Amino acid sequence: MLNIAKPESNDITEPASGTEEEIQASVRFHKARIFCMLVVIFQSVCSAIAILFIWYREGTPLPYSYIFGNISIVQQLGLGILGGLTIVVLSIIASYCFEIVRKTEKELHILLGHLKRKHIICVALYSAIGEELLFRGGIQPWLGLLPTSILFGLLHWPPSKTMIFYPFTAALIGMLLGSLFIYTGSLIAPITMHFLINAINLHRINRTR
Repeated sequence: MLNIAKPESNDITEPASGTEEEIQASVRFHKARIFCMLVVIFQSVCSAIAILFIWYREGTPLPYSYIFGNISIVQQLGLGILGGLTIVVLSIIASYCFEIVRKTEKELHILLGHLKRKHIICVALYSAIGEELLFRGGIQPWLGLLPTSILFGLLHWPPSKTMIFYPFTAALIGMLLGSLFIYTGSLIAPITMHFLINAINLHRINRTR
């Protein structure tokens, strides 16, 4: 007579647990993909609107000065990197010191899903180019630094009350980005700064547990 051993309880529960983890991982990955796609679409629209607006105002879709500015491109990149890393360091300090910042990062981690490196680079790059073209290149020369920074903050209005401080910090960062644009006369420094802030902070938030 064939002897069939009865499986132990561990043999039954472990596959189920593994399957549940795989499902959760798949859900997080799909959330990240959807988020990335939405950012690409939204920022592409922002870029198109900005270029049309600049073209209407300046007579050219992208003025020469918006690329080369008043100082060398190396100096522009240096200022953008310095500004970006400064904001990142302040973000890390704020996360360490304030519970509300840590809660915000956890909520963002849940909201965004599991972002792979390619998602982070894509989101950071598209948002930096799209928002800087629109706000610094398109709106700021028309409305000025302060109103543009306020609008930039309002664009980052949070989906949760926990993150209510987010628009205020975004407006302050918008002031810095706008000041860089005024000083350099170019979008290179603001785009570089914006990209670094988004890329490094998204990487940090993605590792939040």
